Amino acid sequence: MLSKFILALRGPGNTGKSTTIHLLYKLMNLAGFNDTAGDFGKFKDFWCVFEKGGSKIGITSLGDSYSVLSHKLDILNQAGCEVIVCACRTSGQTIELLEEKLAFKVEYFEKTRAGALSETEANKNDASALLNRIKQLI
Repeated sequence: MLSKFILALRGPGNTGKSTTIHLLYKLMNLAGFNDTAGDFGKFKDFWCVFEKGGSKIGITSLGDSYSVLSHKLDILNQAGCEVIVCACRTSGQTIELLEEKLAFKVEYFEKTRAGALSETEANKNDASALLNRIKQLI
């Protein structure tokens, strides 16, 4: 891998970003990624580091607050992650942070909203899309 990537699940508040990232965590465990470090908070928010095939992938469900996301990105970068998955809002400070903080290429994944799909189906589809992109990158 020549570049480092941030895969940002972008969407407004309360659209299932944290839930989707939790599903991604479960899918990565099922796909043979090794969970090597992390911290699970009181509610849905967490960060962790996975390893597979010599690559490190960091995940944080936090993305609504500039200062908290900045801190979690620092942790994951210092852990040597080549790919970082996070949540972010559709505009504002968290987008600015992702674009300016680290020398990572940023790819945005728009959070699918429930509609034709149920919320559960939308979250599963989004988590699968993130996992597929991670597999392509490593």
